[in-house]
Order: sequence, then structure tokens, then C-alpha cells
Amino acid sequence: MSVCFRVDASPSIGVGHLMRCLALAQILDEQLIEVYFFIRQTTRESCLSRHDWVGRLCVIPHEITQEEEAHWVSKQVSKLDASLLVVDGYQFHHQYRAQLQALLGTHAIPLALFDDTNSDLSDSGLLHADIVINSAPDAARLDYNTTAPQAKLCLGSEYRLLRQEFYVQDAVPWEQRHGLTLVMGGSDVNNLTIPLLEALETKAFSEPVRVLTGSAYPFAAELKQVLDRSNLAIQHLPRCQTVAEVFSYTKLVVSAAGSTQFELLACGTPAILATVANNQLPAALSAQQQGWCRVVDCRGAAVSKQEAHTDRKRIIAHLMDQVMDIYQNSVKLRAMLAVAQQNQASQLQTRYALIEQLLAGE
Repeated sequence: MSVCFRVDASPSIGVGHLMRCLALAQILDEQLIEVYFFIRQTTRESCLSRHDWVGRLCVIPHEITQEEEAHWVSKQVSKLDASLLVVDGYQFHHQYRAQLQALLGTHAIPLALFDDTNSDLSDSGLLHADIVINSAPDAARLDYNTTAPQAKLCLGSEYRLLRQEFYVQDAVPWEQRHGLTLVMGGSDVNNLTIPLLEALETKAFSEPVRVLTGSAYPFAAELKQVLDRSNLAIQHLPRCQTVAEVFSYTKLVVSAAGSTQFELLACGTPAILATVANNQLPAALSAQQQGWCRVVDCRGAAVSKQEAHTDRKRIIAHLMDQVMDIYQNSVKLRAMLAVAQQNQASQLQTRYALIEQLLAGE
């Protein structure tokens, strides 16, 4: 039995989609199911940089255009006699999915789609997927019955996925937690790490700071200059392979929203979640209602927006105000920790639910 994935990572799209697929791949691999990843060459380095990687890498030839890709991928997947193809990424638009689903259908291979918003619809209003996966708590409200009427729907937190390292990390008490951690995603698409460090400097922040940057982080040279001249006690962990341990021993994490928020909760760690994309906001706001994190909308801080300079400064200042407000208030921070640890176990109880649905009858 084998399962194939089509996913990519890059500075512009980040690595979140790839990490979500890796989490599923690790569970499949544990069950002795063969895993294949169909990726572009630019994604290969991100895959090989991880010591916990599982699955064979199949690089799509550079001469294959996106218009030709569905035919190429379906041909490779059918050769492998795969039980399933999983697609994750917003670059795979509805025309691509419609073509791919039709081609795979001739070989009776289902197309599974990781989705977050139910918003990339075709003219017919269909998602073009045989299985839809959305682990956000409110996913059932997104009307997938209309956009994927024939699909199997794996919706809600019971289908949440975490990478292997988060299932072996014990709860860590307040007394063993130290410092602040910044992790703005695998590529930090809005370039928030550097201005946050500069803001901490102006606040004369005196606690230890850990900075995590991913394999697709494009601002390494600029960050090094900031670190070289900073008076902060900073530990930079590029391509960190022990994220669960870092989170578990941290008092407060400032993180890009997305799948990282579920990893934080699995570690019972208070957080400030910076939403940098529209698809992140619903799940982040739902987490905020639980009481263990706070959400700051950073979508207007994109460095690519020429008109965003003023908004960017305002958003970063607001984000820093939230950091100082929480970190300097031990009563508030410990209350957030208590809520996080109360919900911690629930994150670890859904490990096999998704593959049981994906491979039912196999």
C-alpha cells in the first residue's frame, strides 16, 4: 500500500503545507505504508534539511509546466498503484484539481485535499476533491456539503495532525520555563522577526530570547547583522529540529498562526499568534477564545505592499505591546499556561483518526 503527496514549500508560500503533509506521512510510515512526495526542485532542500523526514522524494521535471503537471502527476501516481493522492497548497487551483481528479478517477485513485477556507471555488461551485480535510474547530460550518457533495468530509479538531516530536513531549511546569521565543513561520513571509527583535531592544528586554527560522527563511543575512549588534541575550536556532522541546521550556511564544498553534497547544505553551494570511484567522480566533493565546492581525504588515509602511509600523508596535503586556504580567501569563496545559492532552488524542478515514476499507 502507498500514499502520494503533492505539495511544495518556498519563501513565498512558506513551509506550513509541507509540514502538515509530513505529519500525516509520519503516521502512515509508522503503519508501514509507503509514502511518496511529488515536489518541485525548490522544495527538495526543505525536505532534506529535516532529520525526521519520511517518504521518497520525486522531483517534478522543470520542463513540466503547471498546465501539464496534472497529467504527469496522475501518470506517476497510477504507476505506483497508490491508494490515495493528497494535495496541499493554494497554488493548486480548482482547474488543476478538476483535471487531476478526473485523471485519477480513471484509475479509481481518490484525491484528498487539505483545505482551510472553502473559498477557491470553480464556476460550478465545486472543490473537485474526493476527500476534504480541515481540522479547524469550526470547519463543519464552511458548507463543504455544497462544494464537495460527494466527498468524504474529515472536518474538525478530531482530525488534527502533529509531527512525531509533539507526541513524546511531557508537560513542563512554570518553574522550568524560561524566556521568550519568536517563530514567525518557515519563511516569515511578512518579515516580522527582525523588527520584533529591534523592538525588544528598544524596550530593553532583559530575558533570554530564542529565534527560530525555517529552511525557507530569506532574510538570513539581514538577521545576522541584527544579531551581531544586538545587546539582547539571543539564541538563534535556524532549521530547528527540536521545536517541541523549545516550545515546552518557553514561558511565551510569539508565533505566526497556522499549524504552529496546534503544536504550541500540544506543548501547553502560552502564545501570541500573528495572523499573516486570511486562512489563519478563524482557527486563531477560536484558539483565543480558549484563553491560552492572544491573536494579533498582522496581515497588513506584508513587506510587498508599497502603501503598508505606516500600517506595518503600527502593527509591529501593537504586536510588541501585546508581548510586553503578557510577558511582564506573571499572573496573566501563568493563567494562560494553566489553560494551555488543561487543553494539552486533547491535542494528542487524535493521532490515528485521519488515516482511519483516509484508508477505510484498504
